[in-house]
Amino acid sequence: MSKKIISKKNGNGQKDKKEVAVIGISKFAIMKPNVDIKAVIEANLGGETISALDLERVKIPGGGGTTWTVPKFGGVDEIKELDVLIILHTSNRTYWETEFGQGEPGPPDCYSDDCVTGFIRADFVPSEGHMSPTSVCGEQTCPMAKFGTAKGGKGDGQACTQKRTLFFLRENSLLPMTLNASPASLKNAMKYLIGMTGAGMEPHHIVTRLTLQPDRTKGGVEYSKIVFTPLANSIPEAQWPEIDGYVAAISPFLKKAAREIAQDVTQDTPYEEQKAAA
Repeated sequence: MSKKIISKKNGNGQKDKKEVAVIGISKFAIMKPNVDIKAVIEANLGGETISALDLERVKIPGGGGTTWTVPKFGGVDEIKELDVLIILHTSNRTYWETEFGQGEPGPPDCYSDDCVTGFIRADFVPSEGHMSPTSVCGEQTCPMAKFGTAKGGKGDGQACTQKRTLFFLRENSLLPMTLNASPASLKNAMKYLIGMTGAGMEPHHIVTRLTLQPDRTKGGVEYSKIVFTPLANSIPEAQWPEIDGYVAAISPFLKKAAREIAQDVTQDTPYEEQKAAA
């Protein structure tokens, strides 16, 4: 990682110099010459396809942690700043009738990979006193998506949890990793993506820095929120077509992967965090 000196006048009319990190896009594997991702996959897997569940996953740490634990070939990285190219982002919903931390781990009783259509598990039968989700997502159409239905007693959260799945590339990686932005991070994610849209930018045309901000609910439960920061001028416009080609080639696979991930997620969002995000 290189450094750049930025000069800025202070209140005394003098120039202050500050070093800032500059991410070189050339460090990303997809920008290296003569890299054929399809050929690499074929050589390593011998014709086998990659499941979404084979992609490495990064999780938001519990307890208000501010360090990312990121898998890598042969180990993990423990880092405060995660610099990525966001290749795709999708919204999904998941619902479990049982409260977080109770019952056996398993797939959701209902899920949606687009926050529009819900898919109720074929063998799901609501317990006595519980309402059933509907196949049409939304606060106005599904009782489980209404605020105030979250498990755990009083609160404003939704029983049907909404998340945003990010597919992103790290330096020196040809295959994306995944990260589920939990309810507490949704506002930050949407603000960042809307801001990027307003600026006429696509997420994969700029390097995004992901950091973690600790917070605490009124009940004293500590959790972390993702902070999204664009690294300005991190990718020259002349290199956008190369990245666009990669995104076009891999997006169909990632959209299929997003559906698989929505069906397979575990119940990992405590009620208190849902309440804080409401």
